[in-house]
Amino acid sequence: MAQKYGKTQNQVLINWIVKHKQIGVLIKSSNKEHIKENISSLDFDMEEEDYKILDSFRSREFDEVKVSFKNEEGKVRIDQLPNQKIGVI
Repeated sequence: MAQKYGKTQNQVLINWIVKHKQIGVLIKSSNKEHIKENISSLDFDMEEEDYKILDSFRSREFDEVKVSFKNEEGKVRIDQLPNQKIGVI
């Protein structure tokens, strides 16, 4: 999806969380480039089908999902409730 929209994986996930799930996010960064990247996460719209694909990654049995972005590893961690499995995209 990131390639499809010309964005990073982080930008796609921030877009999904904020625009589709309507959940506010607090992103901590002092790096100007990361701040610009995070802000531009909201300057595009994804197709509804792509939002549904991202929705399908979340198990229905969990009420909360904490998403941690790991740029240096090129991976995105999804940390679920305590004592639950951790997914990596």
